Amino acid sequence: NVSGGDLAKALEKLLRRAAPESIKPLGKPRKSLSDQMRVVLHALSNEWRSLEDMVEDPFTRSEAVYWFLALLELVRLGQAAAQVEGEDVVFARANSKHP
Repeated sequence: NVSGGDLAKALEKLLRRAAPESIKPLGKPRKSLSDQMRVVLHALSNEWRSLEDMVEDPFTRSEAVYWFLALLELVRLGQAAAQVEGEDVVFARANSKHP
């Protein structure tokens, strides 16, 4: 089972790699979570991969958080699976091979 602490560590590792963000004006439209979920679903495969391996450089802290939230929502919806391998949380497309 994947714990909340495991997920927090995965996000923390990703955030350490994030590029600094420029200040954006208020009111600028953001990407929707459903749009980000499509991006993440496209990046998922049948092979287990860490969040760090899925997100390509360069990315900002906001983008890292969007990836993480989209992945959590896909797991909640049963479209993605998560498990712990050693020190890492890894993700894959949910299917019959991934309970």
